[in-house]
Amino acid sequence: MTSILTIDVGTMSIRAIVYSTDGRILSETSYEYHANFRPPGLVEQNPSDWRVGLLTVLTGAGAYVTEHKLELAAIAVTSQRASVIPVDSTGYPLHPELIDTLREKTATLGNFQRVRGMLRLFIPIP
Repeated sequence: MTSILTIDVGTMSIRAIVYSTDGRILSETSYEYHANFRPPGLVEQNPSDWRVGLLTVLTGAGAYVTEHKLELAAIAVTSQRASVIPVDSTGYPLHPELIDTLREKTATLGNFQRVRGMLRLFIPIP
């Protein structure tokens, strides 16, 4: 049987879903992770949680596909992010991911100036 694997990277969990080509869910595996909420409107996530979560859900989906002798026609990945992950020259994360919850807070120049002062803690701004 031909199937499709989807990977959904969400704010609080990652999921792998195996679908039949007619849209039926054949298998679903998920892994929860947590966010740290910090004022003023920052939300941080540890990028290594995504790595562990991805390996976990892919292991589960892969076991299902193998056990049921499925053929994967496609793999789709979805994530709705407006985030920053500072990394070093090797790609190693230097800081937890900063989820963009600041958009509403920076909609006006006055709000931007207040938030800009907070961002100096993380990113040098000239």
